[in-house]
Amino acid sequence: MLYIVGTPIGNLSEVTYRAVEVLKSVDYIACEDTRTSSVFLKHYNINKPLVSYHKFNEKTMLPRLVKDLSSGKNIALISDAGMPGISDPGNMLINSLIAKGLDYTVISGPSAVINAFILSGYKTPFTFIGFLPDKKSELINALKEYRTYRTTLVFYVAPHDLHQTIDMINQIFGDRSICVVREISKKFEAVSFSTLEDGYNGSMKGEFVLLVEGYVGENKLLSSLTIENHILYYLRQGLTKEEAIKRVVKDRKIKKNEVYQVMIKLEGRKDFKSLSQKPVAKIYKDCEGNKIDLITLSEESLIRYVENALYKASEARSIEKYDFENYLLDAQNVVEHWVINQMHYNDQFGKSGFYRISNAGLRKIIDVICNIEITVDVGFLAELFNTNDYGLKLDSGEVDLVDEIKANRSVAEINNWKQRLLKRIDQMDKTKKDIIMTKTFSK
Repeated sequence: MLYIVGTPIGNLSEVTYRAVEVLKSVDYIACEDTRTSSVFLKHYNINKPLVSYHKFNEKTMLPRLVKDLSSGKNIALISDAGMPGISDPGNMLINSLIAKGLDYTVISGPSAVINAFILSGYKTPFTFIGFLPDKKSELINALKEYRTYRTTLVFYVAPHDLHQTIDMINQIFGDRSICVVREISKKFEAVSFSTLEDGYNGSMKGEFVLLVEGYVGENKLLSSLTIENHILYYLRQGLTKEEAIKRVVKDRKIKKNEVYQVMIKLEGRKDFKSLSQKPVAKIYKDCEGNKIDLITLSEESLIRYVENALYKASEARSIEKYDFENYLLDAQNVVEHWVINQMHYNDQFGKSGFYRISNAGLRKIIDVICNIEITVDVGFLAELFNTNDYGLKLDSGEVDLVDEIKANRSVAEINNWKQRLLKRIDQMDKTKKDIIMTKTFSK
């Protein structure tokens, strides 16, 4: 029987009772380095013959181990630290035993990959890579393959390779969050958080595990912007300059210095302050205390909200004038703020400096106004479309038509107004003079 035994990765006390019992009971122990393993074995008074079994003699030792196991001997396989078979010899022997139908088992024990992953606080799943290839061409090819893995990536790294490895991963992956774990389970165990761009600045003593944030996908909409507009996008959300730079670096997978240089040029512009101003808050709170996200709200949902507010206004008119006016104000304000926020949002992505409610949307609002049995004061419609140059601009003809219906009118008069207004919108469609935002931004 082959016993694959996990041994301490730092603290000698981290070993199971069963592991010690098995090591004391076997015929001999195959270990990576007899001198390193002797320290651990001596600590637990384990006196068994040792044979070397490492990556340089794995093939030549394989026949002897298989022969001894076939003859009924019990052998323990250990590595210098942790579990054999994980970045240490063992897989070749295990596969040979599987092929020959020989018995083997695993004696549970420590593994640096598990400890490091838990210490990092990153979410599952994760992908264990182990040591990267030494040859540069193979290293680059491997990293290109791993670049789009959406899981946390876990690497074993030798101290003398750490900085070079982080730099190479950064070149292939672009900037991402990282966690560097050192001296696991020992007195000077340390966990450091950073980014690939900023690298690692801690002590270089001990054994290292490097964890790299998984691929989160590239935001094609953001990546389509110029770096300048990408920075402005985050500044307009209220982020600091430093935070905006970090986000752009992460989104675009480029060097921090490249973004920093663009920021310097941007700050030198006379209109930088106005360009980077945070837009109107995108959360609108209506008279009933409901919070509405004006960026994620679709036009269809907006129209439904306005319809509902207008019907509530109609119902409340005969009961409570205050509620009636509040619902009308909600219908006006939510459209006004929605348009403003949509305008800012689209401008940040380099689209035209205006936004509009579609003609189909306008028709729906007009339908609701005209279907309300108790005619409401619809002067707000003119105000809604002309408020502070942010509204959807109606020309003098439409405003006059709206003014005509400010007072209570008969159903026939309302329908006449409706047909005239809809006809005017159709005429604008034909001449491609769409109802648009007239507010523009300085570029």
